[in-house]
Order: sequence, then C-alpha cells, then structure tokens
Amino acid sequence: MHPFGEGEFDVLISQFGLMFFDDPEGGFANLHKALAPGGRAAFMTWRSLEANEWLMMVGKAAARHVDLPNLGGRVGGPGMFALEKPDEMTALLTGAGFTQVAVEPVTTTILLAGGGTLDESLDFLLGMGMVRGLLGSLDNHARDAAISEIRITLGEHYDPGIGVCLGAAGWLATALR
Repeated sequence: MHPFGEGEFDVLISQFGLMFFDDPEGGFANLHKALAPGGRAAFMTWRSLEANEWLMMVGKAAARHVDLPNLGGRVGGPGMFALEKPDEMTALLTGAGFTQVAVEPVTTTILLAGGGTLDESLDFLLGMGMVRGLLGSLDNHARDAAISEIRITLGEHYDPGIGVCLGAAGWLATALR
C-alpha cells in the first residue's frame, strides 16, 4: 500500500481499479487519508458478470468446455467483481470515513477493441488475461470450439461501419471526505 501523505489530494478518480485491493478496508482508509477535508472521490467498478454482456458471451462459450473460476463478487478480497454489491461498497466507504456516499448504476454499450474488424475484436478479447486464462486450460479441440462460438457471437453484434458493440454495466461511486 502506498503511503500517501495526509490531505495530499483534492480529488480521487479511479476507473476499474479499486476492486483489486488485497485489503479493501485498508486501501479505502488510505485513500480517505490522502484526500483533503472536503475532497471528492469518484470511481467506476463493474456490476455483476451477468449484467455485462461483453463478458457473459465469453463466459458462456468457455463454460461449455471448462469450469469457470470464481471471479470475485465479494468485498474483502481482490477480483473484477469484488465491488459488485452497492450496499457492501457503501459500507466499505463509510467504514473508511467517507461521507455522502452515492452508488449509481451505469449501463452502456462498449465498442469492443475501439472498433475495427471482427477479427480485431476477437483478437482483443483473446488477448485479455481473463480470457487467456479460461481458454489456456483447454485442449486444442475444445479451445478452437470455444473461440469459434465467441467469434459467432461477436459476429451477431458486428457492424462493419462501427465494430462490435456489446452491453456493459458498472457502478459509479462518489463520496466526500
């Protein structure tokens, strides 16, 4: 944990990073300490796996061939979905000393890989650590079958003029010191 100075910052902004704290209570207390009195915090974190179409389509294809690991879903340990429950996130922030905590749902469509071709979007997904880990445990036949299913699903969401658009859902949390 980085030893921030007391009241060193006026604003804290994080995009999809704070759910990976090994010690969330300590991490958020450290960030609270780093904010000046009246300082503002705002961060995005993922909602559940089920709420994120862009991940579910990969998970469904892989699940036909490999057991899916626990991806988080709990405050108290690191993971992509460690902050998916707004009540637990609110308790974590207030426990660290933050006030005026608000957690709002954000639902959007993401342009996978920033646009481009279907193959570029597939390559982007296959390059993600989570996807590499899921597919890396498969034999060649099962891996090829899962990739084929993923490519078919991506194709259903592909617009040649835009790219692959898929649903994404997160939480926007704001708070004050």
